[in-house]
Amino acid sequence: MGNFDENHKKILSAFMTLKNKCTILEKATFNRLYTLNRNNFSFVYANSFYSHMRDICDLSIVFMINEEISNATQRQLCGNLLSELLVENHLRDLVSFNDRSIKISAEDFNYSLVDIDNLMSQRINQAIGSHMQDFGISAFSAFEKWISTLYSCFSSELDRQYYNSRLAKAKKLLDAYAKTTDEESQRKIVKRVLELHGTYISFPDKLSAVLKMMTPNRYPRDLSKDKKIIEFLRTHRNTVHNGGVHHGKPISIVYQDIDFSMTPGKPLYNHNWVRSIEFTGELVDIYTNIVVSISDLPPEAYCSFQEDETALLILERVVSDYRHSDLADKDQSLQLIGFLERKFNLGNEAATNFMTYLREIISHLPPEQEVDFFELLTSDLSSSPSPTIPT
Repeated sequence: MGNFDENHKKILSAFMTLKNKCTILEKATFNRLYTLNRNNFSFVYANSFYSHMRDICDLSIVFMINEEISNATQRQLCGNLLSELLVENHLRDLVSFNDRSIKISAEDFNYSLVDIDNLMSQRINQAIGSHMQDFGISAFSAFEKWISTLYSCFSSELDRQYYNSRLAKAKKLLDAYAKTTDEESQRKIVKRVLELHGTYISFPDKLSAVLKMMTPNRYPRDLSKDKKIIEFLRTHRNTVHNGGVHHGKPISIVYQDIDFSMTPGKPLYNHNWVRSIEFTGELVDIYTNIVVSISDLPPEAYCSFQEDETALLILERVVSDYRHSDLADKDQSLQLIGFLERKFNLGNEAATNFMTYLREIISHLPPEQEVDFFELLTSDLSSSPSPTIPT
């Protein structure tokens, strides 16, 4: 038995395991993006569903670690922190309302400090519950964002198909309306016309279109079951608009012998947070299998880049100049390594390996061909090919 709360250790481990799964699946599915990010360049980073989910897990990991460290010190440092806030005048007995300062009474201000102590000692489980709600909302929002990104790469054709489908339905209903004289039938037809969606394409429609793009029989999981998982987690995410309370029909699903259910007028309740994290993590499995079941995806379908364009232009120019220089000049190679260390904050090993990969790539190029810059950036700078720097 350790010094930390057993349940909290399990929750923390579940978040860390989910983060590890995102990393491993990114490595297996988008290996070059994985390597680019592992190189830890300051001027470029590849965003993907996996990196998005890791960021979400990081918030939970920080929350749980801080909670356990605070608990291990018996929350003694909390009082010290509050004292510093007051002594250094960061926290004052004032609030702003309509651009006017309002002074808080001494009684109310003291109560607010006592309430912080109660929060940290008596209401931490409620705080974890609220955090789990936020985690589920953020995770599904990430899934929705990256499925929508996937859809957008084919949206012109898919939007046209969707529009034509709605147009055909509208024409059919209008023809039926014109052919009948029965008022009750006309009323029902008008109701159906009004229920037709407009130009807005909902997430369920985008998901349906994406699933149709998969190569037949290539999806390895039970698609009907996965659709139910997605729908349940989507419904849960939508409770963000109602303060976490479910509005709508009862919905339930069983995952690893645990029943997850939402009833009208109540929030999602689950007595097993670890299973809840794992259940939400099914979105990572589902996304991965969707992506690998669609052939010839362009990079913009599954990633976007954070870039320092100026730094990239400088590095690309330096690489181009070196490509057409005297490769036998040892001093020039060493100067470039030093430049990479100073300008781009690469460690000596990474800078040396960068140079080694650059020379390796150049050695296989015809004289007129430029270096594939992306290939260079996605070379693993933690290891080196056979050295080609002159000695």
